Amino acid sequence: MKIFFISTGEQGVSLNLLTEACAKRDIDYVVLNPENINPLDIQIEPGDAVYRLATASHYGATELEWSLIMKGAKSFRGPKNLPLIRGFDLMMFERAGVPTPKTVPYIPRDRAALEKCVDELGGFPVCLKVLGQSHGAGVMRVDSLQSLFSVSDYVRAHGGQSVMKEYCNVTSSARLIVLDGKVIDSIEYSANKGDFRSNEGEQPNVKAKTFSDEVNQIAVKAIETLDLKFGGVDIMITPKGPVVAEVNCPCFFPRCQLLTGTDIAGQMIDYLCR
Repeated sequence: MKIFFISTGEQGVSLNLLTEACAKRDIDYVVLNPENINPLDIQIEPGDAVYRLATASHYGATELEWSLIMKGAKSFRGPKNLPLIRGFDLMMFERAGVPTPKTVPYIPRDRAALEKCVDELGGFPVCLKVLGQSHGAGVMRVDSLQSLFSVSDYVRAHGGQSVMKEYCNVTSSARLIVLDGKVIDSIEYSANKGDFRSNEGEQPNVKAKTFSDEVNQIAVKAIETLDLKFGGVDIMITPKGPVVAEVNCPCFFPRCQLLTGTDIAGQMIDYLCR
């Protein structure tokens, strides 16, 4: 067998850990950049697998991943894990009983409708998130209609896709790595002084932490709801209890692995081989 890694060259840390794990296990691998290969040239043999490191916002990455899956490549995605419109995963969690913030999947242009959305979310402040960003970029706390009108106009004018959520009072959040139905590693993010975002910046405040069974079970259920076998689950720890902020697959697992020493990359490769 061989494993295809879809990478644009910007995921060097993750790719190095995965290819090193392949080398230790004598597993062949191929790195594919969607920008410079012909997807029709790729031949899939029985037992081959694929893992996309590039984000869904990178043109061609998701399309290449699914083309290989449809050709028979194994992956961490189940048959029900079709590409989702961003933001609707939280609505799937709500239907499945996974605790999440109330979410409006897009921002209406009409101002009366937008004001009604705020009321449905419990009033100000609300959280507006521009999708496709990372490290807290694009996550904004909005405290008034005046601010919401101007910010939403700006996001729309620049072609950004965004969702609006009820604001959660959070000082820390959990990142849990789930593989094959269990949490294999976890860390805790803490907000910097004066910032409401716990996962902010390239060097966030982070430490290894084992969370309660309740938090672990929520993470596993969130992954199962999306019909995944692997992913990073971000859970906000709020005064009302833990709520899922988002699930990422692919996810930046090296932050956990390099902090805790857990061989996440090796376990990922072992699963794909099985």
